[in-house]
Amino acid sequence: MIKSRPRFSILALSRLPPNSRKQITIYIIIVVLIFALYLILSLWSLSERSRAIQSSENSLEQVTSAVSEQTVRLFKLTEMSLLSLSDWQQRSGVEYPGEDPDFIALVGRMRHLTGNLIEYRLINNKGDIFLIPTTGHLPASNVFNIEAYKVQRNSTTKGLYISDPLKSPVDGKWIIPITYPIIEKSGGTSVISAVIDIDEIVKIFERQRIKPSGSITIIKINGTTLLRSPIFENSVRKSIAMSKDFIEHFSKNDQGLYQIAGAYDGVERIICFKKIPEYGLIIATTTTLDDALKNWQRQTWIIGCTVSLSIAVIAILILRVLTKIHKAEAAERLSSEKFSKAFLCGPDAMIISEIKTGLIYEINSSFTRVFGYSADEVLGRTTIEIGLWADSCKRKEAVLPMEQLGCLQN
Repeated sequence: MIKSRPRFSILALSRLPPNSRKQITIYIIIVVLIFALYLILSLWSLSERSRAIQSSENSLEQVTSAVSEQTVRLFKLTEMSLLSLSDWQQRSGVEYPGEDPDFIALVGRMRHLTGNLIEYRLINNKGDIFLIPTTGHLPASNVFNIEAYKVQRNSTTKGLYISDPLKSPVDGKWIIPITYPIIEKSGGTSVISAVIDIDEIVKIFERQRIKPSGSITIIKINGTTLLRSPIFENSVRKSIAMSKDFIEHFSKNDQGLYQIAGAYDGVERIICFKKIPEYGLIIATTTTLDDALKNWQRQTWIIGCTVSLSIAVIAILILRVLTKIHKAEAAERLSSEKFSKAFLCGPDAMIISEIKTGLIYEINSSFTRVFGYSADEVLGRTTIEIGLWADSCKRKEAVLPMEQLGCLQN
């Protein structure tokens, strides 16, 4: 019996790299790809983080500019109204202007110009405070020892004065008194006062501040807080003169943009500020770093989870494919080993040769024992050359079914 197999059956197995080497190479490639993917994701995330902060900074600059313009306009109108009312009183010489129809009408026009954000009070030289309009010559309270009044009694400090916030002696609300002197014909000094209701200003700023945790603050140049939106306990009148951001930024620059732990709550914030030198004020707007990065954090988390899940699924699929390949190779290797043992150790003389030419690739020990040929003598020669077939035509007839069917049975 002559057996022949396709010429590449054993050669193909011998050329395969070791299974472990292939797996290690594949694992290294997977790890490198995952590392590269996460590196790209990290670089993208850092870029998006910077963009998110830049967007918040741009918003803060716009809010700061708008609030500064509003504040300047409010205090400019307040200053002009005080000058006008003081001038009217000095020229008229009316003893009780709060009862004078013309003065009352003028005050009404001033209120209208400021959007009814400001109330006006008259203070005589005894510190008695009168509402406008006044009824019965009765004072609403006395502010003789209050700072806003005392500065007007001193010739070196009198003039337009923005006081620290205080609780109104009239109704107990937090107010910002702004006073201006009235020189009486008798030589004494009385005072006209504009009262800004802090709650009303905060309502306006509440609509403008960046939500949810942003803030708008007006601070005097000495570090005293006039108002803050949102209001929280002890923020009004609080001095931040010794805080890090006041020392390093507010006191040194006319405007700025920086990140720091807030002086009021210790929360990490992005702060934009601008000074209003003509009134000795500082406008500061803020947003928390968490608010600025909230969308970035959510977006990064979603993309990170999606990428990680995708990598996990791909890794599982690759491992399954590798496992199948490993099992297939193991089965093929086992089959090859069985065939090799059966071929080399079989009792029958057997060779592996090429179907078309009869070129011999391998013989077993039984072939050497039966025919007397060693492997060196027959390998690389044909079956015709060593005399296994006397007639080449007979060989062609014998192998024809093998070429057609892939096997030959005696």
